[in-house]
Amino acid sequence: AAVNTSLLNNSNIPKSFTVIWFICNIKRWLTHIRDNDQKPTDHAAAADSENSGDPPSTSEAGGGAHKLRCKAQLNQPSPKFRRYREEYIQYGFTCTVINEIQYPQCVLCTELLANESFKPAKMLRHLKTKHSSVAAKPADFFRRKERAFQSQKKVMTNQKTISAKAQKASYEVAYLIAQATKNPHTIGEILIKPAAIAMSQIMHGDKQAQELKAVPRSDGTISRRITEMAQDIKSQLTDRVKRGKYALQLDESIDVANSAQLLVFVRYSFDGKLHEDMLFCTTLSAKCT
Repeated sequence: AAVNTSLLNNSNIPKSFTVIWFICNIKRWLTHIRDNDQKPTDHAAAADSENSGDPPSTSEAGGGAHKLRCKAQLNQPSPKFRRYREEYIQYGFTCTVINEIQYPQCVLCTELLANESFKPAKMLRHLKTKHSSVAAKPADFFRRKERAFQSQKKVMTNQKTISAKAQKASYEVAYLIAQATKNPHTIGEILIKPAAIAMSQIMHGDKQAQELKAVPRSDGTISRRITEMAQDIKSQLTDRVKRGKYALQLDESIDVANSAQLLVFVRYSFDGKLHEDMLFCTTLSAKCT
């Protein structure tokens, strides 16, 4: 700001007042120059803040901080996944979906590649590197391979399902045999399995009968199933008893071998209901009186 010197030429004003007025104006002028030198402009403050990594203050840059935050959010890359196209079959690749993401899978060696490999150059490189003998085959050749691959996947899925069902059926049969204590474990192999196969073959045909043959029912398998179920029942009962209050009842008895047996029963509360089960049975060293 320029200093107003028009009052200096007025002779009616005392010299002392003129000197004081002049000093005050000079001081104000120097203060104004100093403030202008120290205060950066909006563009300079934003540039300095961007170079230093710190957002500019709202008092100096106004809406500059908001603009920088929006710019930083726009610069963050969003995850993008490539998608399968029908023409990729000419490179020998089909599509496999895992967690809603498509992945290229070779129909010849069933190798699964990354999602970013959905590029003709990468798939062609895989075909020429690992399957050079069929690289010149037409697209129909790879389509036939794809149909065979999909059929093989269905067969493997069905076999896995049958195996899980056969496992469950084996435990069910073992449980029934364990309840029929008078029959030996071999009854599953010599009677139950042949009878079930014969009934299924008559009622449903040979296909369902062949599936029943996958159910394991040998003597050793049934014995192992019964032991595993007994351990599981014991573990479940122990966990239930530990959760709350319970009461015990003891009794002794003599079996057919004239050995003393101690029977322990437990009554407990589970799911709002009272339950009563045998906790264990053990042989006593002394005789009952």
